[in-house]
Amino acid sequence: MRLKSIVAAVLFIFNITSATAQHQIIQLYNGPAPKSEKWTWNEKEFSDHNTKLLYDVSHPSVEVFFPPDSIRNGTSVIICPGGGFCLLEVENEGRNIARWLNTKGITAFVLKYRVMKTQTGNPQEEMFAKAMDTKKLAVDADTVIQMAMQDIFTTISKIKNDSTRLKINPGKVGVIGFSAGGTLATALAYNYDKKTKPAFVAVLYPWTAPIKKQIVQSDAPPLFIAAASDDQLGFYIGSAELYLNWVKNKRSAELHLYSTGGHGFAAFKSGNPADSWDNRFVDWLLTNKFIGQ
Repeated sequence: MRLKSIVAAVLFIFNITSATAQHQIIQLYNGPAPKSEKWTWNEKEFSDHNTKLLYDVSHPSVEVFFPPDSIRNGTSVIICPGGGFCLLEVENEGRNIARWLNTKGITAFVLKYRVMKTQTGNPQEEMFAKAMDTKKLAVDADTVIQMAMQDIFTTISKIKNDSTRLKINPGKVGVIGFSAGGTLATALAYNYDKKTKPAFVAVLYPWTAPIKKQIVQSDAPPLFIAAASDDQLGFYIGSAELYLNWVKNKRSAELHLYSTGGHGFAAFKSGNPADSWDNRFVDWLLTNKFIGQ
């Protein structure tokens, strides 16, 4: 009996260690994040329709999801959830996407970037109200948008520098962003330098208006875009303009503009044509040889 107990204890410790190795949290900064040192509020979680939303995020971090070693291919993707810079759709546009990417052998990093402090007890209603006037939101949220942009640039630099430990190829680090997260991914696509250049960028129904410098670099990364023509916020316009900017500058881009799907279609399957975006994204990764080699 004693031997069985010892074996059981060893197996328990092994399982805990393995689980820890498969799931990590990386803090982006040592101490308070730059320019938000005086933010003293605590991050909170809000549940709605069986999903989790984060708000009042003041300490940015990255949640790492590793694929099984047997299918790991070295490619990795930084995931930027949406939420109008008021909250983070961390489950449906974050962790669920990460788990799906893991099935393709891709290491996934869910970025928890800084957002505005809520002023009410219901962050979701607050976000919906602000989203009705995106021009005003872009002005009101400008300071935190710049902070969030700093978070994505810090993330890719940090991940590349730690590529050996993370078992990823530093030349195959991509980014995918949804809605407000698409703002960050697009900003990176335009404004990277040698240390922060992504191998590829994917954006779904991205909010591109807050990006002040929109000059396509001569070596801009391949770009995947998906949006719906019935997007309630009209982000199909920015999606089309982004695509045109790339192809006019002779850079690789692929655009899927679905007839229906609305805004936020990546979070839920709803029987619309846009439901197929994930298959098209995998096809695109295969075509560009980011996976499947």
